[in-house]
Amino acid sequence: MVVTLPEGISTSIWRYGFFEADVCLALLLLLRPGMTFVDVGAHIGFFSLLASHLLGETGRVLAVEPTPRSFKLLRENIDSRKGVHAVRCAAYSDSCALSLTDFGVAASGYNSVAGCRNGALDAAAARKLTVPARPLDELLAHEGIHGADVVKIDVESAELEVLKGLKGQVAAAKPTLIVEVGDLSAAATQSSSEVVKWLTSRDYLVFEVDGWELRPHEPRRTYDYGNLVFMSAQSAASAGLA
Repeated sequence: MVVTLPEGISTSIWRYGFFEADVCLALLLLLRPGMTFVDVGAHIGFFSLLASHLLGETGRVLAVEPTPRSFKLLRENIDSRKGVHAVRCAAYSDSCALSLTDFGVAASGYNSVAGCRNGALDAAAARKLTVPARPLDELLAHEGIHGADVVKIDVESAELEVLKGLKGQVAAAKPTLIVEVGDLSAAATQSSSEVVKWLTSRDYLVFEVDGWELRPHEPRRTYDYGNLVFMSAQSAASAGLA
């Protein structure tokens, strides 16, 4: 795949061949050929590509990314993959024109509607963009996806807003969710514990990646950076986890 050095995600992929081991392992554990995977905050497409390889030619991947420069590389990386489609917009709680902070190519993994999660970034290099936003329920329906199997959400502290826009599928289809957590000083955002409460109140069970296994997660008041897996009781039972 095409990467941009010295951007952080690209550097990890270039050096080690992967990024965020816990998400990689979750996808290896959860995805099967023929499933549908939705990559919210797809960046330049690493997880979309990994999912495409795991799902095979009968599977489907929808990659959602709002930042124009990241989207250009995303398209370049996925264009040759059958069953992978990208949409340039932000997933959010409602349809609107959303203000997004773009921290430049080298820090594009931190681009966010919620402000800066990394105090070491150069605020002078940041610029504001206006991007289209749509509820994920609406976006998936437009794409003909009425029952996503696995949805990964990494949107730099706006995860709860994305989930609110997915409440229809959360209630009806109960997709398995991989959600980034971390209370990292972004202004005017909900805490990760609120994300956990929002999903557990809708009959989701919470798991964390432990080696090659998913194990039950005990909710916390505050969270360091990481990712959690949320599954319905039925899905967890089918996977031998409940």
